[in-house]
Amino acid sequence: MFEEIINYFKSVVVRVRAQLSKGVSLATRPGLCCFNVDSRYIHLAYVVVEDGKRQLLVCESERYDAEIGWISVLRALVQRHHLENVRCSWVLSPQNFHMILTEELPVTAAEFQSAIRWKIKASLSFPVEEAVIDSFLIPPKKSITTNDNLMVIAAQKSFLQPTSEKIIAAGLRLNIIDISILALKNISSLYETDEKSTALVFLQAQSCRLIITCQKQLYFVRAFDCNAEELAGGNVLDDNNKKFILDKLALDIQRSFDYYQSAWRQPQPARLLFGAIDHVAPDVIDYLSQHLPTPLTRLNTESYLQANKEITQERQNKCLLAIGGALRVEALDHVAAN
Repeated sequence: MFEEIINYFKSVVVRVRAQLSKGVSLATRPGLCCFNVDSRYIHLAYVVVEDGKRQLLVCESERYDAEIGWISVLRALVQRHHLENVRCSWVLSPQNFHMILTEELPVTAAEFQSAIRWKIKASLSFPVEEAVIDSFLIPPKKSITTNDNLMVIAAQKSFLQPTSEKIIAAGLRLNIIDISILALKNISSLYETDEKSTALVFLQAQSCRLIITCQKQLYFVRAFDCNAEELAGGNVLDDNNKKFILDKLALDIQRSFDYYQSAWRQPQPARLLFGAIDHVAPDVIDYLSQHLPTPLTRLNTESYLQANKEITQERQNKCLLAIGGALRVEALDHVAAN
């Protein structure tokens, strides 16, 4: 995504790397490194594909000092794992972009940027002239007259530009600026070897998202008003507040399923995956499963990614967005090979 800003950085890369390359080989390593940043941690993953098998070579979460920022921690991770000049994807935090669902515009590719800027300018929290815009289509709805199937992503150039320059200066080769729902789509796609739909619920420290995919296509996304911190520790049955939160979450998930069935005339998702960046009460999955028609399955990437023994499933859960972003390595390697 964000090809406009990436094209700009091609010239920046030449200048910055000239300063960094003294005595250092700049031959590109295979695979894709990806990272995302939340309010406390930077999460990083590095995936390569060899002989058709995905290998998770690096998977780390490291705390940073909010007053100092996370760039110095990223630089240390790059040096520790010898990731200099590795292709890199950066998954933006939700507060760093707008996601707007609208109808597809009847304009040419050359006219799209000016037309979409006029269309979404009232929805932005910054001047539209500052916007870097990308978009993708979701499958059209079948039973609703209004057909909003264009997902527009807008971020502020004055944030992307200096931050991207620092990422490049940290030693990585920035190829992709991504968003969390597409990283999650890459995770859910691992489970899809049939025509059935998959739902994925992901709890972060301060947010919760549901996505629904089918045959590796994103259909539906919704944010819910709950988070991992509210559900940490103890047991659900001993905590009325946790029960209230989960009852509401189960209802919201079921309503989302009903909308998905109605709008796209699809069966209910056959798989309901659950992931959380932090520890939550051990009976959260059991409690939700009792209140939903599709039982929850805890996310487990071990069946789809080869990783050394030091990279535990707990660590992979913390780095789930980074892993999902790094799974785009297959698409990048396909382009490179052709």
